[in-house]
Amino acid sequence: MTSNRFQRIINKSVVDEKGDRFVEVKHQGTLFRVSIVETDKELEEVLALDNQHFTGIQKISMKELLSIRQRGVVLLCRDENSRPIAFSQGLFNSVYWQEVRMHEAFIYGTAGEGYVQILYKAQEVLAREARKRAIRLTVRPENRETIRAAFIAGFRITEYDPTRYAPQIDGGG
Repeated sequence: MTSNRFQRIINKSVVDEKGDRFVEVKHQGTLFRVSIVETDKELEEVLALDNQHFTGIQKISMKELLSIRQRGVVLLCRDENSRPIAFSQGLFNSVYWQEVRMHEAFIYGTAGEGYVQILYKAQEVLAREARKRAIRLTVRPENRETIRAAFIAGFRITEYDPTRYAPQIDGGG
């Protein structure tokens, strides 16, 4: 799925007084702070959250998270008590397991009920800052919730690759 249609809402990346980088996103009239993960402790929080949402080969490793942070961005949303509740990983350059076209960003993984639209908007802000013209992602055909969220965010189906994922019954991711 790809989205060439950016929302054109005033969203932006910011650095606070402590030097922490984040993306400020307006969604349904409310401003949200989406942290740009920079420390190993934050990566460990993302990894723990990922392990809650994904199983088997769908899980991400710390090595993969480090590669994504070096070649793109890892984002983290926290609740009012500073607990991690949602995350997203985006690539701006290829890694050994995922090609990323020069003019595109690739959303590698996103999870966190109720926060996907906010994370998609934050990914859009950072993709624009990286001078990307489109955002691409892959979705399993049976993952209706993610497909619906992607359509709401303005993505559209542009191709189908039946070899991308093995059937889940066969251990596919």
